[in-house]
Amino acid sequence: PGSVVNALVSELTLPGNFVGMAIASPVTNLLTLLAFAGYLFWLNPLLAVVSLSIYPFVILLVPLLQRGVNKANKKRVYTARSLSSRIAESISGIHEIHGNGSYKLEWQKYNQLVDRLLKIRIVWSLYRFGVKTLNGFFTGLGPFLVFMLGGWLTIKGRLELGALVAFLSAQERLFDPWKELIEFYQVYQDGRINYDRTMEYFDVEPEFAL
Repeated sequence: PGSVVNALVSELTLPGNFVGMAIASPVTNLLTLLAFAGYLFWLNPLLAVVSLSIYPFVILLVPLLQRGVNKANKKRVYTARSLSSRIAESISGIHEIHGNGSYKLEWQKYNQLVDRLLKIRIVWSLYRFGVKTLNGFFTGLGPFLVFMLGGWLTIKGRLELGALVAFLSAQERLFDPWKELIEFYQVYQDGRINYDRTMEYFDVEPEFAL
């Protein structure tokens, strides 16, 4: 009972968040991203290619880190269920615990599960923040490359300073929709894991036909 209660009350929060942003967030941010990418090419194709060349690396590397996130998330879900079951069993059997004086034994079992859940959550958080750090590094690398190449072109007289400023201003507009898309991807992955684990309780064949 404790596992089912935890699944229905806690684990379905992330799938619910995903459903809330499933349409508006990806469509709006993707269209915004494509619009500003096209504008960058219109301003300066060379700088646009340099600026956008970092995004394929992010698209390749983020799913690799996300695998670690998903693996740790599965362990977190199962351990949280075990912890909820342990609590439910202790509460339902509180009279037996009182009668046998087995407080220390129950406390040790509870502590072991809490310690295991803590370690799993640390690994899970490290992978999640690793995705954000990787994304932040590459999105910060884009302006640096544009500064280097754009500054060199400006010094050589092949690019006006105003055009460079306009390009950098437009490039900055790429970061917010891209960040939102990465967050949407993470919410989708976490929600999928939690939903699949919750449905394990219900996606079973009935023993008797209704």
